[in-house]
Amino acid sequence: MAYHLSLAEQRYIAEGLDLNVRADGRGCLDYRYMHIETGITVQTNGSARLRLGDTDVMVGVKVDLGEPSTDAPNKGRLECAIECSPSVSVDLDSRDAEKLSDELTRAFTRSHTHAPAHASTSALDFETLCLVPSKLCWVIYIDVMVLDTGGNLYDAISLAIRAALFNTRLPKITVGEEDDIEVSDDPQESTPLDISNVPIFVTLTRIGSRFVVDATIEEEQCEVVRALIAVNKKGNICSTQMSGRGGGIDPTALHEMMRAAQRIGAQLISEQDGILGKEERRNATKSETTTSRTFLGF
Repeated sequence: MAYHLSLAEQRYIAEGLDLNVRADGRGCLDYRYMHIETGITVQTNGSARLRLGDTDVMVGVKVDLGEPSTDAPNKGRLECAIECSPSVSVDLDSRDAEKLSDELTRAFTRSHTHAPAHASTSALDFETLCLVPSKLCWVIYIDVMVLDTGGNLYDAISLAIRAALFNTRLPKITVGEEDDIEVSDDPQESTPLDISNVPIFVTLTRIGSRFVVDATIEEEQCEVVRALIAVNKKGNICSTQMSGRGGGIDPTALHEMMRAAQRIGAQLISEQDGILGKEERRNATKSETTTSRTFLGF
């Protein structure tokens, strides 16, 4: 449950960070332990649940056939919806909780559908999801439920979405000469999504003169500036968004934060891919896969 810190508590947190010590014993660039499960629901094509401290996120991915959009007739589509349970925003009224859900939905829709300026492809290769140009494509629906939060929602949601997309399988489909559709229900014939370009968020929060990653809900109440930096597997920055309660940040500090996000994001994705890959190989002969692993971020 969220609560408001007193000025003395905020000062205690800020002074500890000056010594590179946080209330829970972590260093400024340390993540809390994460627990990831995939394949947790049978009603979806892919799913995952992630716990990061007290933050608890569940993601379901479903794929369906639909029509391409008129402005991208040769590409598939992705739709994202994020909902926060009442326990997440106990101190917010319904309008603020809805605003938070809308803010998260917009951010993740943008990060997973728009190609960064320096890249030719977006998070997913949407051209491969088109079956018949202007007529038929795969539509990927990502539904996220935030069950509880202990801070750092963006990073937790992005890691959970990436794990769920890794777990997602596309049914084999055959398109006839007259665009007749035949969809196989054999899971052995399904194919995985290519998530090599799917980014994660690395959120850096400035408190006093220092910045930290994976801020707790108490640390977030002390923030001056927050940088939401989306990073892909190669360490490339896909997007950057600044927010906060006031105060600025000089270019040198911002550059340092971006460099840290690139390094941390690439390491975190590598760690996640290694764990998910081992579980996929271990369960390659099973039609339903459930993975459960704990790892420490960087």
